[in-house]
Amino acid sequence: MIDRAKNANRVLAQKIAEAIKESGKSSTMIATEVGVSPQAVVGWKATGSIAKDTLVRFAHAVGKHPLHFMEIDENASGLDERTKHLSPKARQLIEEIIQAEELGKSSPQLIEALTKMLHVAMMSMDHAKK
Repeated sequence: MIDRAKNANRVLAQKIAEAIKESGKSSTMIATEVGVSPQAVVGWKATGSIAKDTLVRFAHAVGKHPLHFMEIDENASGLDERTKHLSPKARQLIEEIIQAEELGKSSPQLIEALTKMLHVAMMSMDHAKK
């Protein structure tokens, strides 16, 4: 389980670094847009550790959809450890959103609305676990 979490963070760190590079923006510019320090951005690239709400803001700053940063893992019913606690319908919705976005068959407004709904659901589930 710990190795799996480390791997998920390593993959996320890679995706963060790639997204920053592809955006053409500096870490300082992204930090300003997201509302964090430049050191925080450097930390995300190194560790892959980033709060969910911050990840949503980061994704918008680099021109990616937040679901882009979710690791796909076939050993967890198609999604990684961070989403295995969701219902099968929610996981299916996430997979369909990713596919629609990859095929260019989604509108930014729809994706943003669905992402907010999933974010709220995940945050409430995280809160309920505590």
